[in-house]
Amino acid sequence: MAEARSIAALYHKGHIARVALAGFDYLTQVPPAAEPARARVYVVGGMARAAARVRVELRRDLITLATIASTAPFVGTFGTIIGIFHSFRGYCMQRATVIAMMHFDLAAALAITALSLLVAVPTTWLYNYFAGQVELFDIEMNNTALEMVTLFTARLAGRKADPSLRSG
Repeated sequence: MAEARSIAALYHKGHIARVALAGFDYLTQVPPAAEPARARVYVVGGMARAAARVRVELRRDLITLATIASTAPFVGTFGTIIGIFHSFRGYCMQRATVIAMMHFDLAAALAITALSLLVAVPTTWLYNYFAGQVELFDIEMNNTALEMVTLFTARLAGRKADPSLRSG
């Protein structure tokens, strides 16, 4: 147990280590006379809270990516509309001048649309990738917590049965 705790402390910034350290901390706070079932609930709750804090931190920046990915096409569409509007502003001019001006303004409008898609598509890919990573991390944290609870429960049950295990 001491070795596992020191390894977790070495990687204290990692998602799994943070949940594991919370489990160790809550386990050390369990009174020696506590029933294993009550101690288990206490430790499980502590690790669940630690996992929830990590989950919130991991998802915080995903909101920014989602906002960029979802609004970039609208910004591009707005730019296209403005460009098309400007292309028709001089419709009263001579026909040759209007056609030349319309080509330039339409090209600029389409460039704005293309740029917005160049922002939106990679941002959507990044969002989906990182959202998947957060889900994977969540599964890893839950699995770690379940494994630790199983070990802690066995240790607590052994502590009740064997007084020599009470020291640590």
